[in-house]
Amino acid sequence: MELITATNSNFDKLRDELIENSFASPNYCSQHMNYYKSVYGGTIIMDFSSIITDDTGYPLIGFLAYKFEINNNLIINYFGQPGIFVWSEKIAVPSVNLSIKLLADALLKNGLLKEIKNTNFELNLSLNFNNTIAPFLLQIFLKESNSHTLNFEQVIDLSLDEQILINNFSKSAKSELKKSSKSTHETIFYNRFSDPVEIKKSVEKMRELHFASAGRVTRSEKSWQIQEQQISMGSILLVHGIYNSIITHSSFFLLSHAKAFYGVSANLIKDKNSTSHFFIIESLFYLKSIGIKKLYMGKQFEHLNGSKDLKIDNIAMFKSFFGGTLIPTVTLIKS
Repeated sequence: MELITATNSNFDKLRDELIENSFASPNYCSQHMNYYKSVYGGTIIMDFSSIITDDTGYPLIGFLAYKFEINNNLIINYFGQPGIFVWSEKIAVPSVNLSIKLLADALLKNGLLKEIKNTNFELNLSLNFNNTIAPFLLQIFLKESNSHTLNFEQVIDLSLDEQILINNFSKSAKSELKKSSKSTHETIFYNRFSDPVEIKKSVEKMRELHFASAGRVTRSEKSWQIQEQQISMGSILLVHGIYNSIITHSSFFLLSHAKAFYGVSANLIKDKNSTSHFFIIESLFYLKSIGIKKLYMGKQFEHLNGSKDLKIDNIAMFKSFFGGTLIPTVTLIKS
């Protein structure tokens, strides 16, 4: 086995492969880092990220997190997302103990285990962590944490048969699918094969709809430019939904090799009707057609962690209409 650190030229490739074969969301992949950097805005002080590979170079287990300075405060996370312990679903049992020991040694050597004693952090663990992370390593993070949240990430298995996917939709989503007409609804997908001029125009339309929906500017100019570039590079899919010749829906899906993350959407209520169900369903089937196997829809049941944001609750409810299963994770927090 071998330790691979962030200074290794193959690190990004190995990180993406590890994320692809784990429970982790594709928004941790390298192709989305520039976007999250632009949104988060913190200054990187140190990169603690480390990966353990087997003798063939296959990534088994890793830790992804940075130390940032932001607003004169220090914190360990992943560009505003929690740092993450991540391991391959294909890891063989005999490899577990040794790979964990090597990772723990690496985190001790790079100073992380000392740093968390004095620095705030956010760290995600899958709920089967007790069988994967050495007890002493887990206890160190538990000891240094002062709170935690239990999270449920909704994930749709797009490898299922299309009719099974439809059967898993809510009644409202099924109803919207039945009553929507191809003569009044049109879905346009912008990807790396689209004309650059059309991509630019489509992103501007998305911005206009997003502003109209939110009622204010919520993101920097740079973040929109980065995502426009990502569409051309093939790491983002932009969807426009047209109802009676008017764009009423727009959404971004962040892509990796066989995973997608439902990043953001904006909608216009037309004729007192929301047309978003139909366009999300069309997007789901399109993602399936291009080889995406798992679609990450975001968190559910955030009220369990004390959230009282009605808008977040309504967005989560909408996302739940499209089926899927829940992946439980724990976020350990020091604040």
